[in-house]
Amino acid sequence: MTPCCRRFGKVMAHIQKILNRIRRSQQDDYSLPLVDSKEDAVALSAEICQNIRELSGDQKLLFLTDLAEIRRGFEARDVVLSRAMQDQQDKISRIDDNLGACAKYASSSVLGKTGEG
Repeated sequence: MTPCCRRFGKVMAHIQKILNRIRRSQQDDYSLPLVDSKEDAVALSAEICQNIRELSGDQKLLFLTDLAEIRRGFEARDVVLSRAMQDQQDKISRIDDNLGACAKYASSSVLGKTGEG
């Protein structure tokens, strides 16, 4: 096996691992992470950049098809995370509003002004 084929096999194994994680995450409404870490994603990107020039036409087509599927998976995960972040932001805003109302009530109440009950 040539070095190019070995490298392609290694990159494709890494891509297959991510595709498998995407499928598992998809079954759970994209709540599972798609990569272990930012470093893992960066390493995959570096592998792709280093090896794509050496691939044959058929290998590039397979490669690009898998990358498109990975992109769709990351986009779907991004939507889920964005919604979750917005939900948390909304909760924090409601809590902040409620705390403001409580503080306003406390400062304007008889108990707040005189300290008597």
